Amino acid sequence: MFSLINRIKMMLKKEKKEQSELNVDYENFKDLIKSNFEIKEKNLVLEISKELTELKFTYEKIINLIKKVEEKDIEEKENLRLNKAVLTAKNQIEKQLGKTIEKIKPIESNDLMQIYEYSNKSHSTLVNEIVSFQRNITYTSIYIKDEMRELGENLQLLLNNYESINEKINKEKDIFEFKKIKEEIELIKQKKGKIIKINEEITDIEKVKAENQLELTNQNKKLDELNKSEEMKKINEFVEQLKTINEKRENIKIEINSLIATIDRPLQRFNSLVESGRWKIDKEYLELSNEYLSNGLNAIKKDINGEKLKQILREVLQAIDKEKIDLKDKEKEKKIEAINNLINYDFFQKTFWDINELQKEEIQINKELSKITTLNEKKDISKIIIQLNEKNDLIEKEINIKNNEIKKIDDEILEINKKVEIFGKKILNKKINIIN
Repeated sequence: MFSLINRIKMMLKKEKKEQSELNVDYENFKDLIKSNFEIKEKNLVLEISKELTELKFTYEKIINLIKKVEEKDIEEKENLRLNKAVLTAKNQIEKQLGKTIEKIKPIESNDLMQIYEYSNKSHSTLVNEIVSFQRNITYTSIYIKDEMRELGENLQLLLNNYESINEKINKEKDIFEFKKIKEEIELIKQKKGKIIKINEEITDIEKVKAENQLELTNQNKKLDELNKSEEMKKINEFVEQLKTINEKRENIKIEINSLIATIDRPLQRFNSLVESGRWKIDKEYLELSNEYLSNGLNAIKKDINGEKLKQILREVLQAIDKEKIDLKDKEKEKKIEAINNLINYDFFQKTFWDINELQKEEIQINKELSKITTLNEKKDISKIIIQLNEKNDLIEKEINIKNNEIKKIDDEILEINKKVEIFGKKILNKKINIIN
């Protein structure tokens, strides 16, 4: 029994919820409240039309009254000063009222929003400007009482017309809200159309991406096959051989630099001696001497047997002997011994021969490498892969930009949905759920 009562309560609760909520799409929502607003708008337009007709009549009457005031002569009184003040005030009021009335000239329109804007603006203009020349009205009214009184009454009627129009339109402001909502709904259609277009663009871009990815896969496959080929194995062997040659060449360079390091101080001082003009040798020898100090390997390639170096070192010994190069006794002995060792050193057999052999071997390997086209193929494929990856990155960025556009539009649609649902709840007294 208790379970049955609970079920009935739940059914009633569900039914009540269904009655208090409405799931509806945009078109049905518009149709649901359209007729009600069309009738309200039609009735309001009729009422406002009547108000405008009265307003135009009063407006024309005011223009005629201003003309009457202009044509009316002042009957001068004994107070000459007052006569002058009133005449000045009358002249000013004619100009001031004429300009003000021109500003609030009635509009020819059935558009309620335009009429509302005109009425609000004209009411403010009339109130503010009449206050600004109140003094002139007061002075003119002293001598021209009837016309000024009638003019004042009609200006008040005009203000009443504006206030009545504003009040009536304000009472039915939801008409304008509905128009705005209709515009928003039309805007949603445009936004959804834009989303469809962007999604189509993304689909086209995705096709290009798929084609690009397929090409990338093919090129990677080619590169992988190339790396596993017999030609590539040969290339790798040659590359290892070149690496070994470079290591041997580096060892020779270290060996030459080590030899030069034993006599670097006296050689440096000798070079300074020559550069200062205190010792004479050929410029070629000085340049070679400096090169031995900075890059022994390059120097020995130019000085095949080391004969020029040996000749320079003999000059260094002479300079030491003549005390042109200052060395301490203990250091002097060591450096002279080191110089003599280098003079007796067989550069051709111990150094140049090895360098020459390495160079011949390197030339031969490079010659063999030039015959293999696989290396160029690998470079070409690698270049294509880089280009395809760059293209993929650009495509991905473009897709992200498009998706961000869609997200932005979706957010805008959600905001409009909220406005529509809030307005629907206010008008229909039900919770509105917009179905996209």
